[in-house]
Order: sequence, then C-alpha cells, then structure tokens
Amino acid sequence: MNILYLPCHEVLEYDELRMLTEIPGVNVMSPGAYWKPSKGARLRLPLNIPRNQEWIDAWNSIPASPGQDHKLYITPQALEPYDAIIVMHKWSFIYNNLEAFQGKKVIWRDIGQTVPKDEVRHIKRVQDSGVKIVRYWDGYQDRKDYQGHDAIIPFGKYPEDFHTWTGEEKVIAGCCNNIANRAKVCRTHCWDHVTSDLPAALYGILNHGEKHHQGSPDYHTFLKHLSRHRVMWYGGTKPAPYTLAFLEALFTGLPLFGVSSPGWETALPGLLDSSQLAPDTWTLKMKMKDALTMDPSEWLQSLSEKQVKVAREQFSATRVKKLWKKFLFSL
Repeated sequence: MNILYLPCHEVLEYDELRMLTEIPGVNVMSPGAYWKPSKGARLRLPLNIPRNQEWIDAWNSIPASPGQDHKLYITPQALEPYDAIIVMHKWSFIYNNLEAFQGKKVIWRDIGQTVPKDEVRHIKRVQDSGVKIVRYWDGYQDRKDYQGHDAIIPFGKYPEDFHTWTGEEKVIAGCCNNIANRAKVCRTHCWDHVTSDLPAALYGILNHGEKHHQGSPDYHTFLKHLSRHRVMWYGGTKPAPYTLAFLEALFTGLPLFGVSSPGWETALPGLLDSSQLAPDTWTLKMKMKDALTMDPSEWLQSLSEKQVKVAREQFSATRVKKLWKKFLFSL
C-alpha cells in the first residue's frame, strides 16, 4: 500500500512516520518536516525514510508558486502512485483538494485540535465526501453531535526512546511553547502561580525572557532532563485532551500533576491516579510543593511505575502500529 501522508505537526510526524514505515507492505511519502533525509526538523532528529524519486518528481511538479504550500494545490497526477492519503488535521488540505482526491481513499487523522462544534462544521462535511475519520481519543464520543469514527488510533511512542525516571533533581518540569503569549491555551497563570517560589524548568521554543526558561534542547537531551526532574506540571494545550509532551512524561515515569478540569475536554482522569489531579491551581501548587520535599522512592515511585504501565499498554508504538495496520488494510 502506497500512502501520501500530509502533515502539519513535525513532532507527531516524527513518531507516525517511524511507525507507518515499519508496517510490512506500507510505503509512505511525506512532504513535511523530514522531506530531506539528511535534515531533521527543528525539534527532532533526521529520519532516513526510503524515498521514491518518481514520487518526489511528481510532487515537485505541482504548480504552486514560491512560498505556497504544495499540500493545498495537489494535482491528480501527483496522486497517481498512492492508494491512500492521510491528512493530519488540516481541513484545508481536504477542502482544497476534493477534486484531485476523487477515487482515492482519504483519511482524516485527528490530533486533538477539534472542539464540539467541529463535529457538524467539519467532520460531517468531510464524511459526506467519503473521507474516513481516525480519532485519537475515545472520549469524544460523549459529544452531543458526535459524528462517529472509522477507527480510534491514539498517538504512539517508542518505549526504548525513554530513560528511567530517577527524580534526583528537586525541580518542577514544564513543557510549553510561547507560554507568555498563549495564556488561555496553556494556562499560563497556573504555571506562574505554581512555580512563583519553587524551582522549575520550562522547556519549549519562544520562551525567552521567562523566569524558568531552559530553551529547547535536542530530543535525547530533553528526555534525559525529564528523567532527572522530580515532577512535571501539566497545563495542557487547549483544546487537546492530551499532548505529546504529556506522553513523553508518561513514558519516562516522571510524575505528572495537573488540574482535573482545565476548561476543555481532558483525558487526564482516565490516565492518571486521582491523587495527581487537583480541583484548582492553589491545591495543585500544594501537591507539587509536597512532592518536591518527599523521598522520591516512596509515593512518587509508585506513581511513576503506574504511569509507565499505562503508557506502554495504551500508547506503545507496537500497539499503535497494529491499530494502523488493521485499519489501513481494511479500507
């Protein structure tokens, strides 16, 4: 099966390309962050995915002007080699190419960026055009106007990428890009309150000038830092029920703490121990302050082990690859 993968998020693309290209009988081309095999994206390492020069030439022949995104102007000729097209989230990648997509198996891949009104506004609309829907979380089924799904396939991670949590550094980790200018999306007020007088490390891009800014180290260095920090503050990113940074802490076993109701749909109550969730920002700070002072081999070690178990059972690359394989070969 030949697949054209149309991405919009380089970190998710990194994980999904690794998984999809390991499925026997699947060949993938992705005109995204890993287009050039020797060059990685800003936040991840290069991927040496097999490249078909004829596919590349056909893609490059798309009549897009300099600076325009080829993914918005796809021609039927550029699609000839492919049996299926996976569209990562972007509705415009579907709407702009509906004519070119005729006769192809088109899959919309959810990445946690929809809100309830998108069920009718977008999901039903693309379903009516024959697009298959792959959700990343089963909790959306509680929406009043839920339009169904063809598969539920969560994000996936490779357990072997992660270090074992040790927690020797009495530091609160946080991971968010451009936190100062995304207050409502990232719950910046909560981070500021929790870390106002506690040791913390904020990872992410565009955070220069922030009190606890640690920059955006390479992926392996970042994961090593996560394994050494005592706990992680999780504010989430509206409207995502869970994020890739959440999974990275989950797989590491870095104890996560957050609020139970951030103001949007959340997967946390089903993934974390109830003791890791607080009803408000003040209580959250007290929990995290206590965690910094206690011996990590006690309560926190138990939480760490539970997180790793949940991560490997629900989000391991092995499980997610099987779900993709079953779905793709059922089309």
